[in-house]
Amino acid sequence: MRSNKLIRRFSCLFIAWLLFVQILSFSFITQTFSAERDIHIGVDYRIELLTIMQYLGGYNYSSKPLSFAYKKEVDKYFNPYKGQDSVRKVMEFKNHSKYRNTSVSAVVFFSQPPDLKQLVPFTPDILDQSGGEKSLTMFVEALRSFAKASSFIKFMDKQQDFFQTIKAQTQLGEKSTQYLQQLESYYGIQQHSYNIVLAPFVQCGGFGPSIEYEDGSR
Repeated sequence: MRSNKLIRRFSCLFIAWLLFVQILSFSFITQTFSAERDIHIGVDYRIELLTIMQYLGGYNYSSKPLSFAYKKEVDKYFNPYKGQDSVRKVMEFKNHSKYRNTSVSAVVFFSQPPDLKQLVPFTPDILDQSGGEKSLTMFVEALRSFAKASSFIKFMDKQQDFFQTIKAQTQLGEKSTQYLQQLESYYGIQQHSYNIVLAPFVQCGGFGPSIEYEDGSR
């Protein structure tokens, strides 16, 4: 079926092991890995906001041209905002950052859009990667400005059927044990639970940023 092929493609486009637990302000599907740990699968509005703005700015996470229904919806809705200064600033932040994943790492320091309030103090690493606090402030102000000007949440609310579909069809099943054992063996750490964030505009591989909260959780 066409929908199944589409979902498999999305699963390939971005399955990121985001090891921070306290982001779940939107519905995630939970799959049990063991009696102690769960895997949460869902969509994070911060990642969608960032990747949509980068897409509008001309950046393509995939090496292949993207063509699917969700992209067409993005084109249709956000085309009037494509030339906003906020898009230029987000691209400027990406282009001047030390690493390719800096923008993704930076956005998790903030709450969900449109407010995007800072959750924890910036770490020395993210300050170094981004060029300092002034650069990070410009970055989040650009995200916030775009989210409010474009009524970003309104667009996302209209995509719930699509998001529910890709979450429901991204099932790990018995392979979850194998995946997590490989992950924990490689990094030498074990988390209480794991979040897999699906992002249609990102290619295979993805990112794995995390932040540490005051209680020591990530």
